[in-house]
Amino acid sequence: MIDNYIRYNLCPLCQSGLIKKVGFINYPRPINFCDQEIDLKLKAEYWKCQKCSSFFTQNVLDEKTTRSLYSDTKVNKWPANSFAQEKGDKIIETVSSLIDKNTNILDIGCSNGALLDFLKEQGAKTFGVEYSKITRSECLNKGHQVFGSFSEIPGDLKFNLVFAFDLFEHLYDPPSFLDTCSDLLATGGQLAVLTGNPNCLSARISKNRWWYLIYPEHIIFPSKKYFSNLKRYKMEKYIKVFNSVGWHEASFIYLLNKFNILKFLLSITRLFRRLRSYNGIPLLDKDHALVVLMKK
Repeated sequence: MIDNYIRYNLCPLCQSGLIKKVGFINYPRPINFCDQEIDLKLKAEYWKCQKCSSFFTQNVLDEKTTRSLYSDTKVNKWPANSFAQEKGDKIIETVSSLIDKNTNILDIGCSNGALLDFLKEQGAKTFGVEYSKITRSECLNKGHQVFGSFSEIPGDLKFNLVFAFDLFEHLYDPPSFLDTCSDLLATGGQLAVLTGNPNCLSARISKNRWWYLIYPEHIIFPSKKYFSNLKRYKMEKYIKVFNSVGWHEASFIYLLNKFNILKFLLSITRLFRRLRSYNGIPLLDKDHALVVLMKK
C-alpha cells in the first residue's frame, strides 16, 4: 500500500490559487503504474485551474517513489513499430520540419529510443534522458548518448532542439522543468511538447472519466492558454493531433470516413445513450496537442 499523499494548494502549472475539484478518478483494478501493480491509500482527484484552464491530479505518489518505479520498469513507451509508423502524418511532418542536420537534439524520457532513431536517420546528433535502466541501455546500444538524469548532462553541452513527447503529463514541477529545458537550449532553440489536451471535446464531456486519467503516472494536463503565457518561451505552434495512428482509428472522424453515414449516425446514437459513462473513447476530436516553443 503506497501513501499517495501529495496535494497542491496552488495550480502546479501557473501557481494560481483559483483551483477547484472536478471529481474523483476511478483507476482500473488492479492499479498499474508503468505496468507495475500497485495499491494506493487515497483516492485520486481531478482538479481544474480557473486561471490557466489546465488540470491536475490531487493525491499523487511522491516523486521519489515514482522515480524508483520508473527506474525499474521494463515497459517501453514506444510500441514495436518505428516512430514514423506509429505517429500520424501531422506529427511526422512537424517533427521533420524542426530537424537540422548535424545539430544536437535531446529527447527527454527517450524510453527505447524510437524518436532518437528517427532523428538520427535525419542526420541529427542524438542525446537522451531516461530514468529506466533497461531502456537506457537499449538506447546506448543503438549509438545514442543517453543520461540517467539532467545532472549528468555536461554544463557546456547545449541543444538546438529538445523533445518532451508523452512526458509533460508526468511532471511534478512544470515551471522548474521548463527552466531546465531553457538552460539546456542554445539561443533560439526550440522545445517540442506532445501531451494530452484536457480542453478537447472528448475530455470536456467525459470530465473525471476521461480515459487519459486512468494512469496514476499522469498528473499534469496543461492547456493552450498555459503554454501561450510562458515567460521564457514564445509559443510558435499549437497543433491538435491524434497521438498515434491507432488513436486516429478510434475516432469518430475515422469512423465517418470508413463507414457509411447510417453506421456513423448509429454510433453517435449509441454514444448519446451512454454519455453518463462516456470516457472519451471513441474520440470525438483530436485529444492531444503538439506544442512548439522557442526560447526567448
